[in-house]
Parts: sequence; structure tokens; C-alpha cells
Amino acid sequence: MEAYKKQKCEGQEPVLRIYGTKLFKQEIEYVVLVHSPEFNEKFRDFPLLKSNPLVAYDGNKIIWKAQAICETHNFQMVIRGKTAMPEPLYSHVWYVWDQVSIVFHTKDVLTIPKRKMKANLSCCEQDPAVDLAKGEKCASLYEAEKIREGLQYDDENEDEKEEHKYANLKMEVD
Repeated sequence: MEAYKKQKCEGQEPVLRIYGTKLFKQEIEYVVLVHSPEFNEKFRDFPLLKSNPLVAYDGNKIIWKAQAICETHNFQMVIRGKTAMPEPLYSHVWYVWDQVSIVFHTKDVLTIPKRKMKANLSCCEQDPAVDLAKGEKCASLYEAEKIREGLQYDDENEDEKEEHKYANLKMEVD
């Protein structure tokens, strides 16, 4: 958010809007659109995402409190026309989870310094039931940490230059 604010909003606060909500069998996905204040007119049909007990924006991060955490549900979602309705389900229960997707409106590249990317990259124990590796395997958490430590990045001066490269560009649209 910090990079988006600097590079796309000319230092102003980004605008957050409700882009949509998707219902799946065991998931509710909330989609948030983030855009520069200069595009308020373009996105005016999407409601503003206002702070409430479940969601807040503090200037650099979005805080979203999960609603569906650790509860079993004996309802299923039934779609009738354009309305989704809960309907009792007696045969079994299951868990439902929340997912938040953030969509950034931009017409060109958003630059994130490699130093910041590496600082925010962390490793975790591999779950044997989940394989997202696409053929690449780490034998252990220790090996994953060694790979992360070995990632190269430019020095701080190069990172700062890269991050601010687009700061003074103003896009003009015909």
C-alpha cells in the first residue's frame, strides 16, 4: 500500500471500494478495489469500503477480521435468481472460510524494492498434504531459509532509485 500510495496516488491516500463478493461452496471471497483518488469518477459505481467492526484501513494496511473462522456450519448456500440464501443442511457439517482479494488499479508497473520484498518473505514448514511446489522441493525449513538468505538484491541506493523512478511521471490520457 505504501508503494502504491507513493507511486500511483501522488502521496494521497488510496481509495478502497467494494468490487464484489463471491460465494463458493466453502468460501466467501471479498474483492477490494484500490485506486488513486484521481479515478473517483471512473469507479463511482462501486461503493466505498468504509471502516466498520469487520474491516479498517489504517493508512498503510487493511485490517480484515475473519467472520467464518473455526466454526462449523450446517447450512448450504442456495442461489435463487439473483439472491443467495442459506438453507439448513442436516446430512453433514463443514467449515467455511473468508478470503480477501485486493485489486490494484494501475496502468503501468508498480515498483517494489527488492530489499523490501526479501524482508517480507518468510518460510514455513511444508504441509505434506498440500503441494504447491510444481516440482521444486525443499527438504526442510532450514533449506528454505538458506535459499531465502541467498536471494540477491540491489543495494539500498539502487532500490530507492528504482522505487522513485516513476514518482514524477504523470500519465496523460487522450
